[in-house]
Amino acid sequence: MPGTNPDDSGSDNDAHTKSDETSSSLPTQDLLSTSEGVAIASAPLVNSSVIRYFGEYELIHEIARGGMGVVYKARQTKLNRIVALKMILSGSFANDAQVQRFQAEAEAAANLDHPGIVPVFEIGHHEGQHYFSMAYLPGQSLKETIADRPLNPRDAAEIVSKIASAIGYAHDQGVIHRDLKPANVMIDETGVPKITDFGLAKSSKSSDLTASGQIMGTPNYMAPEQATGETAGVNAASDIYALGAILYETLTARPPFQASTSIETIRQVLESEPVPPRQLNSAIPCDLNTICLKCLEKEPMRRYASPDELAADLSRWLSGFPIHAKPTHFLTRSAKWCLRNPAWAVAIALLAVMSCLFSQTAIADLSVYVNASSNVLAIILLSSIAAIFLAVCLRPEGRKSSKELCAIAFCLLVFFTGAIGILSLLVRFFLHFIS
Repeated sequence: MPGTNPDDSGSDNDAHTKSDETSSSLPTQDLLSTSEGVAIASAPLVNSSVIRYFGEYELIHEIARGGMGVVYKARQTKLNRIVALKMILSGSFANDAQVQRFQAEAEAAANLDHPGIVPVFEIGHHEGQHYFSMAYLPGQSLKETIADRPLNPRDAAEIVSKIASAIGYAHDQGVIHRDLKPANVMIDETGVPKITDFGLAKSSKSSDLTASGQIMGTPNYMAPEQATGETAGVNAASDIYALGAILYETLTARPPFQASTSIETIRQVLESEPVPPRQLNSAIPCDLNTICLKCLEKEPMRRYASPDELAADLSRWLSGFPIHAKPTHFLTRSAKWCLRNPAWAVAIALLAVMSCLFSQTAIADLSVYVNASSNVLAIILLSSIAAIFLAVCLRPEGRKSSKELCAIAFCLLVFFTGAIGILSLLVRFFLHFIS
């Protein structure tokens, strides 16, 4: 699994990592969406009379392949049951690092017994080829369920609440997923979400196989601390961020950050604030908007303390009770923008100060006709704050709230007054020059 490629999480689920190649010895089909052996039921596109065997498994057809593994729909002959069988893609040529990561994935999933997590049945190797078998689920991934159309807010909240509960259980067992995304969540025939693909999972019971500096995961859903490549900072809070990204996509049909390249997406994750989902879909209730944005906070300490807390807040909203999360005030949003963009903040503040100084001159010139006075320091302070608000509010995406529109109007008034001051000085200079 190449660690320098942020798009390659080692998942066999992501549709963007699937190959059109066919196995040299086994029939394949154009498919779909699977994860760690969980496949969507579909008739094979090849002659089913050709039977291939791998140990006690009868291989029916290839489901998908990714950066590290290949998954087959298979029948376990001894128990006569349909399973999903995952093997290392490089087979007997796999190096020690690949085998260790493959074993870590299998063991992490095998030690988790929860209805919201796909179960692992068996781990082993046959003729030098490592494999593990899992439940085969007829259904589709959450990514396909969304299919470019937002889900009903209640349905989205129910699904993410169940996913959060399952991840909470995994965290209690010392396992951090690190690659949560809609493509790694299967929806079974009864509508229950099941988490799959623990290929990047980090277990407290074993050493981390990801070296510091490697960016592992999917950029659209990874937390800022994960996007930096500092593996020591990736913890339970990173999964909570990913849960927020999943909730965001179920509500808006798009991830919180997306760009034409992975590098640009990572830059957005590190430097930009997500567009509030309610600005993209007005049908989203305010409380659900607040829950989603709390998960997507840049600072891990500002997110929910655990997946169970997130699940509890979603349950409160579903039951009609007040949620615990509080919306981010526009003052806080402005302050965060200034901290992320100090140079722009200082430049805007200086421009505001200059504008106010010019406006003070204009007011002094007009004081002959208007019996009024102004406090210079107060004007400078207010205009500086208003200028920062202007930079925050004038975002290219989404609609503006009433508070943001008021801030924009105030900023325009300040700068219009400054423009009058500048024009007054120019007129005075011109008259002085020609006199």
